[in-house]
Amino acid sequence: MNKIQCGGLIVKRGVALIEVMGFEWAPGEACSILCEFGDAGIPLSYISISNTNDKKRSIIFCLDYKYFGKAKEIMNGIEKKLLPQKVTLEDKAVICTLYGPHFLEKTGLASEVYASFCQAAIRTWSVCSSINSVSFLISEKDLEPTRKCLQTRFDWPE
Repeated sequence: MNKIQCGGLIVKRGVALIEVMGFEWAPGEACSILCEFGDAGIPLSYISISNTNDKKRSIIFCLDYKYFGKAKEIMNGIEKKLLPQKVTLEDKAVICTLYGPHFLEKTGLASEVYASFCQAAIRTWSVCSSINSVSFLISEKDLEPTRKCLQTRFDWPE
């Protein structure tokens, strides 16, 4: 099997993941969640908003672990306000980004990444793609197995 050529794999360790699942969506709700963190001076490094089957919304985001204590306080207030179905706070997450060049011209990148994870039984919280990258969130304990499984399908300079 020919490996897909890419520019590299960026790994951001030391992040905490927050997942707010199944809350009623009203105009400005996601903005209010994000603003709470902005107002507290906490930069967010990964954001994904999606719909659930019951027409509610979910949001996943990451922040530097040094803000985890303050983030838990903020989330207590958000939980009381939005009444989500589930909130997950994970303190040992990793953001990985597999990047181009020329990813826009290649087909099936996200599916190749996800197929690698499935084959290696690696759990991801989120996978998203853009014009030149595929990013995903994993647990710190899965970093080396993730790197190895990606190297079976992708090739990048060391």
